[in-house]
Amino acid sequence: MKPSSHTVRPTDPEAAASAWIARRDAGLSEPEAAEFSRWAAEPPHARALARHEQAWQFAERPRLAGVGAAVAMEVRRQTAQRRRRRQVASVGAGLALTLLAGLAWRREAPTDRTAPPPIVRTPTLHPRIQPLPDGSIAELSGAAELQTDFSTAFRRVTLLRGAAHFTVQKDAARPFVVFAHGVEVRAVGTAFAVAMEASAVQVVVTEGRVAVERAAEPGAAGHGRSVDPRPALQLAAGQEVHVPIADTAVAAAPPAVTTLSGDEIATRLAWRSPRLEFTATPLHEAVAQMNRFNRVQFEIADPALARLEVSGYFRADNAEAFLRLIEHSLAVRSERHGDRIVLRR
Repeated sequence: MKPSSHTVRPTDPEAAASAWIARRDAGLSEPEAAEFSRWAAEPPHARALARHEQAWQFAERPRLAGVGAAVAMEVRRQTAQRRRRRQVASVGAGLALTLLAGLAWRREAPTDRTAPPPIVRTPTLHPRIQPLPDGSIAELSGAAELQTDFSTAFRRVTLLRGAAHFTVQKDAARPFVVFAHGVEVRAVGTAFAVAMEASAVQVVVTEGRVAVERAAEPGAAGHGRSVDPRPALQLAAGQEVHVPIADTAVAAAPPAVTTLSGDEIATRLAWRSPRLEFTATPLHEAVAQMNRFNRVQFEIADPALARLEVSGYFRADNAEAFLRLIEHSLAVRSERHGDRIVLRR
């Protein structure tokens, strides 16, 4: 596997430990997380990592407790005493003063519009992309798991759990079939989503047409044959159906096919949208992240608002939900000017 462009390469354990901590706090990809685990498994590396973790936790504690300024003042007093006693000790005290004063300024000073933008460490969560053997694409929710069985005669996918959206390559000679809890979704070249719910299988078509019916699961005798004597349900783009998974469902009335609006489809498939994870993130950083994904742009008119903290998971493309939250939780007032939303106290 080609190494990530963010791979940590320092050979000195101390330098590598510091670099790994910074990369981990910014968010690791799956290959990077595996490489970090291998690196940290070696005893010299583990000891270096523990030392650096302790140092960072000590340095962050005053700022997080809101007493950074008081700690900085105390360090100044002790520094003056040590300078009178030992000239050499003043170097170390000066470094500590610089670190803690910087942490205090970061919390207390007003936002400087001329300063370079801060480094934003906000994880962005995307659906997993899984290319299939025929060139089709599956987008998987966090808990989703697939099994595939492709040959020159057929294309079969079994959804074991979670939800998945399929963009299918056209191949009239090999229909594309998804099995989920006794429900079969058949297509040739189209796009649709299948989700395992507690008591039903949900199918949403985003492009083309699909046929939905009950069929024996893969591996069962005569699988691929319908176990429901009624004709298969035909769904077109923009339509949805919930097929009950109860054994008695075959004898019941056929499930209703519903036509969805664009907003309703977006809601059903919200898991496909990137999500942002904020953990005590300053509002100015959260706004910068939301602005990356939305046509509507947020502006902070009151510098005092910039330092307020936001926590939670948000759809990156849902500016309205983000606005409602900060209006209620941070006592923020908004003013709309076309594609601009100005935030004030």
